[in-house]
Amino acid sequence: MRWRISGGGWWLSAAAVSLAEQLDEAWPNRHGADGTVGDQAHRARRSDHNPKPGTGEVRALDVGVIRDQGPFLVAELVKSKDGRIKYITHNRTIWRNYEKNGNPPWLPLPYTGPNPHVTHVHVSFKDAQPAGRFAISLGSTDAGGQDMYRAVKHGDGFGRPGGDPAVIVWQDLLAALGEDLGTFGPNADGKDGKYGNTVKGIVARRTGTDGMMIGPVEGAKIIAAIHSANGNTAALESLIRQLETKVDGHVADVQSSTPHS
Repeated sequence: MRWRISGGGWWLSAAAVSLAEQLDEAWPNRHGADGTVGDQAHRARRSDHNPKPGTGEVRALDVGVIRDQGPFLVAELVKSKDGRIKYITHNRTIWRNYEKNGNPPWLPLPYTGPNPHVTHVHVSFKDAQPAGRFAISLGSTDAGGQDMYRAVKHGDGFGRPGGDPAVIVWQDLLAALGEDLGTFGPNADGKDGKYGNTVKGIVARRTGTDGMMIGPVEGAKIIAAIHSANGNTAALESLIRQLETKVDGHVADVQSSTPHS
């Protein structure tokens, strides 16, 4: 294992070790920003990288990432909604597994801490969480998967077991705006990963388009609406710029092949 999991008076959370093992299996050639126990700079402030007084447990993992591994890992962890996770930060964005300031769990919000977490994904865990594999699919490619904010179009997700993970991300965001997605999907909440007519209608109304796709412009409007509704304007422009640049290479194909009526 490439991680430090114990040392003088500290040990890495069992849940964190489990996630580290899965990452090593799937993505052995990651960025060198992996980390567990905090350094002197961490010890000067509150951090889950610091050993917990009394137990020595370190409850955080920094996962070095390259290319699109970061957004893909975040998307998989958020989709899993694993109760052992406390929060995730990556690229100036935070996903909390708890409500805060009226924001529901797992909503992506601007992160304005001193470290933007660009070269790595930070995962914090709740205290004393057990070992066990995470319900995530990382594949076996060191390039990771597809971007969590990639463009999607009407019809995506149909004929695919579990739908399209990227569509589910957008459905989560639309649900956070209070939109009724219907009763589709395993939890009867409309989050089925399929870009059908219900999503099309919502996107059309929210973005002033025909609703046939969510690309950079449509996505930025949805993100902006979420932050406006929740009163979170800090770093919003930065988040939108991230969104506009995180759409993968098939956007042009989507735009050229999407029918408009």
